[in-house]
Parts: sequence; structure tokens; C-alpha cells
Amino acid sequence: MILKKIDELTIYDHAYLTVNDNCYYFAEYPSGDPQVNRNNPIYSLIHNLKKTVDRKESPEWKYKLIAIEQCQVELVNLFQHTQDIGEYTLVPIPPSKTKRNEMYDDRTLQILIGLKLTFDNCDVRELIYTIEDRVPSHHSTEGPRPTIEEIYQNYQIDETQTNNIRRKIILVDDVLTKGTHYQAAKRIITERFPGIEIRGLFIARRVSS
Repeated sequence: MILKKIDELTIYDHAYLTVNDNCYYFAEYPSGDPQVNRNNPIYSLIHNLKKTVDRKESPEWKYKLIAIEQCQVELVNLFQHTQDIGEYTLVPIPPSKTKRNEMYDDRTLQILIGLKLTFDNCDVRELIYTIEDRVPSHHSTEGPRPTIEEIYQNYQIDETQTNNIRRKIILVDDVLTKGTHYQAAKRIITERFPGIEIRGLFIARRVSS
């Protein structure tokens, strides 16, 4: 997969991104009928990443672990060849469930933790956490999806993670859709650390199939 930047041709697919946002992605994740997309390798990758933790004891769980490892490889290749990872603090955008919930899924954190095996200067922090459980946006079939403001109000900075934070932060998530979670996370960080540089990095961006 090749890293690409959200530009003037792709930004309109993501309603809440602006020209001032520096967001990057590796691949395009097709929306639409799962039966149509099931042979698409990126669709399969994201589908496996999103396997819920209640399947942990099932044979299919290995595919989630393989997907996490595949994403780790892509990030390792990125930072080995194009970026100095020592410049950044890597922050996973929080999942929809709190750590108190048995369905809490830290897949993005696990992807980032894997980088520490390669890079001694890799700084990964769960800087933001979710206060109350919410329904994942991709499961919101009834009623409107949460707004940036609603997501922002449900985020909290973990002050135990703030010491010596780097002045460049990369917010990481698996799929970029409208950009609501990215904007909520960006807002709470920039309010806590004025002047800090923030980028977004996504395994895939969602596109209409």
C-alpha cells in the first residue's frame, strides 16, 4: 500500500475535513454491499480488523491478529522510508467503548504498540479516552450519527499521558469516513496543547463503491 494525502480531489468525500487538515491514508475502503466487496483485499482487511472482541475464542479471531500485523508492517515501512518517527507522538483515536466495557477493542493501539519492536524512539500514548460507551458510528443504523460536538464532549485527556509529549502528534485510526472523530480528537488536543501540530493517519478512507 502507498501512503496518499487527502487533497482537493478527495476531501469532498469526507464532509468534516477542511483544507487545513493534514490527513493521510494507505488505501480505499469500499462501502456498499458486502457480497459485492468481499473479494476486495482492503474490504477484507478492515472487516477483519473490526471483528468484535466477543469472537476472541473463535477460530476466526486469528484473522483479526493477521490484519493488525499487516497494518503494523505498513506503518513500519512508512517510518523506515519516509518519516522520522522520533518527531511524533502517535495517538490512537479512542474506540466507541470504554475500558470498563467487556467489548472494549484497542485494535488501533495494538497496531501502534507493534511499532515499538522496531523503533526504540517510538512514542505511543493513549492520550484521549472515551468517557461513556457509545454505539460505533458504522453501526448507527437508526437516527443521526453523533456530531463532532457530541463526540468531543465524550472525550477526555488522560493527564497521566501528557508529560514530555512531542510537539507533533499523529492521530491514528483504521477508517476515515466523514472525519467527525478526527475533528473531535484534534479539538480536544489543540485546546490542551495550543500550537501543537496534528496530522491524521488512516489505514483506509471510505469511498462509495
